[in-house]
Amino acid sequence: SSASVAGASAEQLGGEAYIREVMPFLYDLQRLPLLALVKMDHTLYEYGYHSLCTYRWKVQTVFDGWEAGNFKSTVMTKASDCKGKDWEGLHYVALAIMALGLVSAALIVRKLMRVAKAIARLRALPEAWDRLTSSDIASLFSPWWGLTLVMHIAQVCSCCACLKDEPDIGTRFQGVGLSCFLTWLNISQYFESFPGLYKAFHTLGMSFGGVLRFLLSVWPLFYGFVLLGVCLFWQSPIFASPAKSAASLFSLLNGDMIHDTFEEVYFINGIVGHLYLYVFLMLFIFVILNVNISIVTDAYERSKKHPQREHLRILRRASAEGLSREEA
Repeated sequence: SSASVAGASAEQLGGEAYIREVMPFLYDLQRLPLLALVKMDHTLYEYGYHSLCTYRWKVQTVFDGWEAGNFKSTVMTKASDCKGKDWEGLHYVALAIMALGLVSAALIVRKLMRVAKAIARLRALPEAWDRLTSSDIASLFSPWWGLTLVMHIAQVCSCCACLKDEPDIGTRFQGVGLSCFLTWLNISQYFESFPGLYKAFHTLGMSFGGVLRFLLSVWPLFYGFVLLGVCLFWQSPIFASPAKSAASLFSLLNGDMIHDTFEEVYFINGIVGHLYLYVFLMLFIFVILNVNISIVTDAYERSKKHPQREHLRILRRASAEGLSREEA
């Protein structure tokens, strides 16, 4: 059986009167034993400032009675924007963002085509092509181009979601949030011309390969501790599954809930729990974490020797030597 609620509200009729109005069969003793499914659909409107409709909520309450004597209730909600007159300006903004994104994506594709043509010309010259290394060819491309294309795809998708008649709030917020994050991240590429402002990304790029290889080498050891924690302390909610155990150990590495974890494992397995945590923390904090930091530090020291910085240093040194010669 299904009941669709419209018109009179629960506040107007009162709780029981509202139920009698929309679902009279619940009070029919002859039909009640035959009842298997009850659905109630509600449409609610949320108003913001200036008495404008902001969100439209669709709430569906389901009472599943297929199991005799046992009704299982579920509530499903979906929120969408009302899209009043104030949305007309936002539609123009979304269309403008889509147009600019498509133009920028076309320019990136044009750059890729030019690089492809340049590589084809180099291949036609065997002497020049044989002298090139893979790093030389990779230097023709910029990793920011790929990020820019992903950013524009996210922008176009989020704008399309906003232009729907009834855009889902969750989908719209996720799309807008992702496109904003990628846009702000993409702005960082323009700091590349200023070595002092680009130091973080330069360090990250130089240390990424070493850090990734090192983390892959220690991953089996970390996962071994994860599985051992599940087997020793499965009664604890923080070690109830491999995912929860990995999250707990990662939190311990960052200094979170250390004392609580020591008490938790001691209550379950006594001194064995403390021994497990001591070995894990000393190994990963005193050894593995410090090795990882040293890899990043070494990359930071190398990032100080940025090509533009070296060029400036050479110019300053040359100018200083020139002035000293003139004075002599």
